[in-house]
Amino acid sequence: MIQAGWQAYDARRRDVARHWWLETLHVADLGGGVDEYRVSALASLSRDATDGARQGRDAIELAQSAARIKGTSPRMLSLLAAREALGHAALGDRVSAASCLRRAQRSLDQSEGTDDPTWLKFWGPSDLAIHEMHAARLAGDSTAAERAARDAVDGADLVAMPRNHAIYAAHLGSSLAQVGKYDEAIAVSRDVLGNNVKNGSYRVRAELRETARLLGAAPYAAGREFAVAVERLVPAV
Repeated sequence: MIQAGWQAYDARRRDVARHWWLETLHVADLGGGVDEYRVSALASLSRDATDGARQGRDAIELAQSAARIKGTSPRMLSLLAAREALGHAALGDRVSAASCLRRAQRSLDQSEGTDDPTWLKFWGPSDLAIHEMHAARLAGDSTAAERAARDAVDGADLVAMPRNHAIYAAHLGSSLAQVGKYDEAIAVSRDVLGNNVKNGSYRVRAELRETARLLGAAPYAAGREFAVAVERLVPAV
């Protein structure tokens, strides 16, 4: 159910995603020994709840609720702190967001050698970095967003996590375009265009089209040409 929720989220079917995550909470409440799934569902709901003032508060509360569940591992606490940071960033509280991101890094440092569920193995430095990028974007700091997106791509495992790598590269492309590094934005985004992941991931398509929007408005002929290609090849979101 958690995986079905993420597949729906990645297809921009957020209502369906929330349905599956809420169903996970319901099933988890039917019996004991399933706290890790309750935590995962709350963490997923927290990631969804980062847009708008009320949803920013929801993101914080959901992440904090999950962190209070007994036995939550350092790696999961790291993820939850990063999710909480996005809630604070959505509310414009940069100090609290930065504090949560530091806590996320400390917890991640403490996670080495711990026994985590297999599904949580994805969480590492590159995934934390992309949360830093989202927080920077919410704060309007394009330079910090580009730096964090670059860290995310550099740390992502293309072989083990091709989908995550494509998502992070797409984010890097739009971040580069935002700060005026047009040639690199084109190069990074062109690589993403060649990956079939773009057809199934709303996040990849959205970032590619955002890159196209920025390049199309730039005073740079090559950028405008690439923007036209993206508009033709990438379905609207």
